[in-house]
Amino acid sequence: MYPACGLSLGVFRNMDKTAFTEKEHEDWHECNRFVQKHKRYAICPNPFARHPLYSIGIRAKVAHEQSCGINYEVKGDRIFLINARDYRGHDISDGLIDYVITPDRDLRLGQKHYWLAEGHTFVYGAGRLMVSDTGVVSYIDNHSGHFTPSNEAFTRSLELLSDLKIKHVNYINIDT
Repeated sequence: MYPACGLSLGVFRNMDKTAFTEKEHEDWHECNRFVQKHKRYAICPNPFARHPLYSIGIRAKVAHEQSCGINYEVKGDRIFLINARDYRGHDISDGLIDYVITPDRDLRLGQKHYWLAEGHTFVYGAGRLMVSDTGVVSYIDNHSGHFTPSNEAFTRSLELLSDLKIKHVNYINIDT
């Protein structure tokens, strides 16, 4: 279930539950608790990334080969990148780095949002950021081709990063 997808939520809310068995009612209520827990922050992937064959296509395989995760350490309100290299081994610490926030509120840094999400059907945040040598997030935005978080969703995801010192926030206008 995608807790922020209007189509999925509409179908879920409008289900005819009159013929449900007791087990089906329990399952529905469990799903509803899941939706309520995640709906504030959930950002769904675009429909093309939800397709069951997406992750096995040629373009996706190339993207996966080019993806990478970056380790980091948080000290106080600062974040320090550890060995920030792309798939070719080039230093990318001084450029834009993709990020996702998983439903477990785990911040993941690297390249390629879809692969950073590691199979999660939704994320709590996605975009790009830059980190200075002093550990300050010098720039952050909501640009992600796979998740396209709205400006409103981006604002909510910034709440989850409020422990970090962030200098410049840039909203990519995808709400229109």
